[in-house]
Amino acid sequence: MDEEHDTAANENTRDEAELIAWIEQRRGRELTEEETSLSLAQARLIGEL
Repeated sequence: MDEEHDTAANENTRDEAELIAWIEQRRGRELTEEETSLSLAQARLIGEL
């Protein structure tokens, strides 16, 4: 079960990194720490809908 949890955590981290990279590319700059937190929170909310 720990292996499944680790795999899911790794997938979430990779998904978050891809999301951040996509947003940065769209905006043409690196995100601030605050923008990153907001973007990840928004993505989680969208995923729950």
